[in-house]
Amino acid sequence: MTGITYIFKKIRVGTVVKDGKEIVLSVATKTQAWTRTEVAKGQGWGFRAAVEKTLDQVASDTREICSRDSVHPSTDPRQYYSALELKKVAPDDDIPKDGKITHFLVKDTQTKKKKKKKKKKK
Repeated sequence: MTGITYIFKKIRVGTVVKDGKEIVLSVATKTQAWTRTEVAKGQGWGFRAAVEKTLDQVASDTREICSRDSVHPSTDPRQYYSALELKKVAPDDDIPKDGKITHFLVKDTQTKKKKKKKKKKK
């Protein structure tokens, strides 16, 4: 895997249930680029809300989802959390590097712009 943020430490911030199976939610507190313990604690509720909105995109064998970065914009108008889907719940200081990278959308300003244009046409 290239071009990713490797997670060295994380904290658990909650759980969600998909198809009757519990999935642990966690947030990175230390990566190869930064340490942000307090920021990580504060983003748990927003990360959970984003995951819950798009739970259908989570693989059926996922047991933990760890947010790598706080919510951020991309090159398109979306705002999302970058996260790692893991097949096992990982120890908080031994996170595997072989997870699936997923983006959990928080805000899509492009969709809002399209809706506004449609309203103006009417």
